[in-house]
Amino acid sequence: MIKFIYSNSLIVALIALASCSVYQDVQVTKDKSIDFSQYETYAWLPEKEHNTDTEYDNDFIRQKTRNYFGHCMAERQLKPDTANPDLLLQVEWLSHARKVEVPRANDYPDYNSIDSYNAPTVYLYNGKLSGNPGWKEEYSKPEVVKYAHGGAKLTAIDPQTNRIVWEGLAQGDLYDPNIMYDDLHPSIHKMMKRFPIKIPRK
Repeated sequence: MIKFIYSNSLIVALIALASCSVYQDVQVTKDKSIDFSQYETYAWLPEKEHNTDTEYDNDFIRQKTRNYFGHCMAERQLKPDTANPDLLLQVEWLSHARKVEVPRANDYPDYNSIDSYNAPTVYLYNGKLSGNPGWKEEYSKPEVVKYAHGGAKLTAIDPQTNRIVWEGLAQGDLYDPNIMYDDLHPSIHKMMKRFPIKIPRK
């Protein structure tokens, strides 16, 4: 997935993820000493406080994330029980503001021959710049591209021991708030495939 930002004549291509998958970094940790078959019920822990909402971190995305995890629990026949839960679940939506400065570039294309030229182009991928900025005559002012690094995190806690027994995280760089929802459900589903309690076979 490629997003282009035109700054004067400099084209900044924001390559969110080549495979159109936003949350490619999926990580899980598990307490291997735990028998997860003992867990049949769960309850949600309160969300951590958020001072302000942003386009990359707001009530809508947090509620959507929690709903996706709730669906995954229902698939595994885990039932909500606020009185005496076997597991305590906490969902976090992580969002960290980041920025990168695009180098100065010429306002004119870099000519290779009479018949062809390369337009000045800079590629931003995973927060790193590459590409051809053109002639470095410093005609253009440097631009600052702002984006976010975020994702969904699920923590499972055993209330009897107050120990974290499982934790999963799906994260990636978010260059456009309009597409950050597109890959969220598949990424959470991918993460939950590594959850110790599996979906029963029909």
